[in-house]
Amino acid sequence: MRQSFDLDFWMNKCEADYKKDTSGVYPEYIDENGLKKTEKSPYFENISKIISKRGYLKRDEFISIGLWKTRRPINSYQKNTDEQIKEITQKVLLEKDIIQKIKLLMSPNLKGVQIAVASAFLTVLYPEQFCIIDYRAWRAMKWLQATSENNQLILKSYREYSDYLDSLKYQGVENYLKYMDSLNTLFPDGNKTLRQIEMALWKFDQMKGDKNCNTTYVNEHRKADLKLKKAQRDFSNTTSVKVEDVLGKIVNSEIRQIAIKLINEIKAFSNVEMSVNSTRISFYSDRVFCCIFPQVSQFTFEVKISKDELDFGGLNVTVHKNPGWSFVHVYENTDLDKLTSVAKQVYLRNMNQK
Repeated sequence: MRQSFDLDFWMNKCEADYKKDTSGVYPEYIDENGLKKTEKSPYFENISKIISKRGYLKRDEFISIGLWKTRRPINSYQKNTDEQIKEITQKVLLEKDIIQKIKLLMSPNLKGVQIAVASAFLTVLYPEQFCIIDYRAWRAMKWLQATSENNQLILKSYREYSDYLDSLKYQGVENYLKYMDSLNTLFPDGNKTLRQIEMALWKFDQMKGDKNCNTTYVNEHRKADLKLKKAQRDFSNTTSVKVEDVLGKIVNSEIRQIAIKLINEIKAFSNVEMSVNSTRISFYSDRVFCCIFPQVSQFTFEVKISKDELDFGGLNVTVHKNPGWSFVHVYENTDLDKLTSVAKQVYLRNMNQK
């Protein structure tokens, strides 16, 4: 008998967490009045209707949906012109054949789109027909298949299984079609869309498959809740201290101005709260993601990301690597744009866990 899987529980958990997302990173669209709107439903009711009626995607919408799925190809997304995006997405919406729709999205004329991103576009355009493929939903699906009575791949734990499956490929048009067929086979009742099944599998894998996650929902939820409560306590206990007083400890006026500009840039991020005490200025969404420590003649920008993952070339800083954090000592003539981009990488890394 197939491994027990509470589809409704995991689907509802994923939907609830999606709607509570504080990163501010959701697909965006342009409505009929030319106004930019944010689609916060995981089932894309509004954006799919607007784009279907219009008949094509606009460039801002294309980039927004791509970034919602994954930021890695950001430079490739931005290379696509308005004309290219309109021409190809218009053909996609007119095309009846599923395989041809996918191939159009993955054509060389549309940069940055491989099967996972293509599946995201199709799901946004046709939320009742398609779903997203990625390693989480793929390996959770394979777990359910592998624990059936006719399959001998019975491992000791989901963690052991997910390690094994990480070496298997899920990319490719053929695998995507098989994946959707498999979801229908695993859950044949027909009372859930592919998107709902995929969301349940994604959340199941997130909670049970990651090495840095506890193996039960209760422990993971408690861990996240404690972090949030600590951040809220820190914020509420430090509101009496003024930013100007803390930055006044920086003697060098040029460096102080860099700190002020950096703070203003980070404050402009969506859903960010700033906490100030006598020694530091911290920024939160649902957890700390960067801090500024004023010193006598400089300031230290502390970021929760590995030094090895960042390019500090030309930034005019000294970086000290510690486990999980990097300490950036800022000097005169520091490139503010690059320093701000570091803050944005940190923000997206910690807050945009799609």
